[in-house]
Amino acid sequence: MRPVFSSCDVRRAPPRKKKKKKKKRKVAAAAAAGDFTLVVEKLDGSCLRCSVAKTTAETVDFTLAGSLLAAKPTALATWITNSSVSFLKLADTPVAKDGTFSFIMPADTIITLTTTTGQAKGHAASCSARTPTMCTGVYAPFPFPFSTTYDEPDAVEGRFAKFHADNAGAFEIRKDKTSGGSGSGGHLLQASPRYPKGTEWAGNTDPITSLGATDWVNARANVSVLLRAPTPSYAVGDPRVPFPTSEGVLTDPVDDPISTGIYGGVCVRQIDQYSSGVCLLLGVGLAGQLTSTSSTGWVLQAGAMGMKREPGVIMASGVLLNLDLTKYHTLSLAVQGATYVAVVDGVTVVDATHASFDAMTTLLPPVGQVALRSSFSYVQFDDLSIDAEHMATNNKEDNNNMMFVKHLLYPPKPAPGGPQQPVKILPGADGHFGCKFTLTKDATVTALARFAVAPTGAAASKSHNVVLMDATTLVTVASAVVDLAAANGGDLNGYAWTPLAKSTTLKAGTPYILASEEKLGGDSFYAGTVWVTTKPGLMSGLVTAWNSATPPPPSSKAWHYIVSASTQECWDTPGSTSIDTWDCVEDGHNEGFNYSATTGLITIGPQSHAAAVGQCFLGAIAKEEEEHCVGKLCFLDFPSTSARAPCDAKNPLMVYTHGVDETLRLRGDSTSCLTSGPKGNNAGILLTKCASPPSRAQMWTFTPNSGNTPGPAGSTVSEWSQCYGPLNARLQ
Repeated sequence: MRPVFSSCDVRRAPPRKKKKKKKKRKVAAAAAAGDFTLVVEKLDGSCLRCSVAKTTAETVDFTLAGSLLAAKPTALATWITNSSVSFLKLADTPVAKDGTFSFIMPADTIITLTTTTGQAKGHAASCSARTPTMCTGVYAPFPFPFSTTYDEPDAVEGRFAKFHADNAGAFEIRKDKTSGGSGSGGHLLQASPRYPKGTEWAGNTDPITSLGATDWVNARANVSVLLRAPTPSYAVGDPRVPFPTSEGVLTDPVDDPISTGIYGGVCVRQIDQYSSGVCLLLGVGLAGQLTSTSSTGWVLQAGAMGMKREPGVIMASGVLLNLDLTKYHTLSLAVQGATYVAVVDGVTVVDATHASFDAMTTLLPPVGQVALRSSFSYVQFDDLSIDAEHMATNNKEDNNNMMFVKHLLYPPKPAPGGPQQPVKILPGADGHFGCKFTLTKDATVTALARFAVAPTGAAASKSHNVVLMDATTLVTVASAVVDLAAANGGDLNGYAWTPLAKSTTLKAGTPYILASEEKLGGDSFYAGTVWVTTKPGLMSGLVTAWNSATPPPPSSKAWHYIVSASTQECWDTPGSTSIDTWDCVEDGHNEGFNYSATTGLITIGPQSHAAAVGQCFLGAIAKEEEEHCVGKLCFLDFPSTSARAPCDAKNPLMVYTHGVDETLRLRGDSTSCLTSGPKGNNAGILLTKCASPPSRAQMWTFTPNSGNTPGPAGSTVSEWSQCYGPLNARLQ
């Protein structure tokens, strides 16, 4: 839900009797001198590991005190985050001279207010000496290839390793010299020696830390692992530490179904903490190679862990006799399309295709990060590298100049969270599928691409004609046949590329379509809800999914405020069947209107009056027109107003055209315009004769309302671009 403030102080507006008065909270704020940021949370529902009651919208009043008041702020930059949007900029919140300010706090929302300026989502508008890497202000993909010996200048002992994100356990930089490894002794230590008993409700998993990009498909990860690491100095003699036996058997009283002993390993295609992807593990008593509780060996394991400690599917395993637990061992795990290659201490133990594992990996993500895993014991890692040296030469593409710099096949799951699920998979379909876009500047395309890995993880195998079309005429401006069979899974991000016979320049401001020709029963692909991030500064607006199998979605204003250009007030449903205008505030009345250019209907969206939801605006014709002027601004002074009623596309008083002149005209009578009454509570909306040029009282703008969940009559407002496939284009 979106609180929007008009230029006037909404607290001073006269009371409106027919609206329920909102509950208010008063808070005094004081802090040290200088800029400050205030974060207000009002979350509800069942979160991932807890459950709280539902919340409701309320008005909150703040009073600045002390040095904050002395700073005399006049406005606070305001941002909103909820289940629909992330860190969306709203209108500034005004601060009165006495330091008071207020705003509507919607339910299940985070509001951020700050005295600082210049913020911009997705990049750093400015930088400081402390954050020189953020000065470019441009999205940068994860560095690839990547390597670390944990000896770099920014590798500080006792701190997290750069780029690593722990989900369980505790991985930290240590500098004490141990045998093996390289450099000056720096390494990564898994430093949590025992299972955190008593927190099973949190869905404990074995220690895991991940890094890299969630859209990596084909990569190789190499690491050295020391299974029985020396006890860190701070833990020597600690009676709470359950040290493993000399044979590496765990003595923690909580059994681990993954292993009876110590282990460590590396994973690829790890999408979230609920699935560790495919992992090569080395250790003692691993499930799948267990001959005794102290047997040593390796396993290739898929889909382990989750909300419970589970070993997943054992794809392959082997026993290694006389494995020295106090020496470093090298592990390498590569995936290319449908092929997995696992190497232990320089010996290839697995080189097999997806088909060799039958249906074992059909539910695994075909994308994901690299991860390091271990038992709850002291395990060291060193010399980590991620590369593409296993790939065929034609798959080592330069991905630094793509139209789409990132794709999300497993978008974050809305609250309360949980395992990320892939977008819908289409098992082949007849037609062209892709996305529509408009450039902000001319761009030259040199190659086209289609995703080359099937959603099951196997390689796709057909040829596809990928085209660029003029979106208005559907005339092809460039095309290339992409052979997925020859690509063997594609490049790092899973794309198979084909150069254009001749480079093609796309013009700024012209809408285009990028699409792939698909066949029913052919290669499967992902539906049009794949999230894609475009090259910064390239696109005008969002990229939208497009396909030829169904008509393009209707032009729609989605859920918006409808704002009068003359009064800056919004359409409102006050509780009766009437529709008038009111202050543009989030009060459960004026936030939910949808206009469809296809049907011409203006639909009422979610709000507090359940009876109004799904009904449509019904225009009323003015019977008397008496001009009322305030200064140079004139209005039609009428107390009556329009109403709402069940939607009927055949009713001429319900069907409108929103013109480039911002008027809302009857589609059946272009001389009749919706006109706003004078500024003030319950100002009417009536059909009157259109002025030429239109008066400001006849001009209406649509302001996106980010907080509502659209009903069946609406369309979703998305801050992410979306595309079928996914597809891509390389730019010159």
